[in-house]
Amino acid sequence: MITLPNECLYEIFIRLRIYPRCLFSCLLVNRQWCRNIVPILWSEPSTIHLRNRNLTKMCILALNAKEQAQLIPLKIILPDDPKPLFNYTTYITSIDYTANPLSCEHNLTTGITNWLKHEGFIHFDQIDVLNSVARQVKRSLIAMFLRTCINLKCFYIPGSFVDLLELEDAKLFLENPTLTSLNLANNHFSSEKGKLLIEA
Repeated sequence: MITLPNECLYEIFIRLRIYPRCLFSCLLVNRQWCRNIVPILWSEPSTIHLRNRNLTKMCILALNAKEQAQLIPLKIILPDDPKPLFNYTTYITSIDYTANPLSCEHNLTTGITNWLKHEGFIHFDQIDVLNSVARQVKRSLIAMFLRTCINLKCFYIPGSFVDLLELEDAKLFLENPTLTSLNLANNHFSSEKGKLLIEA
């Protein structure tokens, strides 16, 4: 049997992107198909997938030492699973939830909370403590997205997300040459953070 070149496979699979279930089943055919499909599936992650605790865990595995260090004071034991086969977040080209930004934030928080519960880290009796822990995990994940999404072209950040960013994280926008669209709706910055984002 003749093997199709990657360029042909990619053109076929890109037309199937509106059928994610079909693409997921094609992932298991062979390595060549998998290498072509993963970038398509991860290029524009759906807000619905943010609720998935497995996605949260995979993203937590991508945290670097600095991002992990922010979680240590919270007594969160990070997964020691092997690194994923792909650096999935490098394929993300768009994080844009303008249709429903509140849903995006809610689903990300839900995914983090589901992961914490599944891993047995939820021993917090008070909802404000749980929210504080989820907020810190969210901050680490957003910093990781800014650092690793090297193909990111469009980034929409609702106001409550930017509140999570530190000045150092804001500098990551300057280092991303592919970013062409940045939407910072309903945000209130300090003057220093605002200047950095304007320069980006």
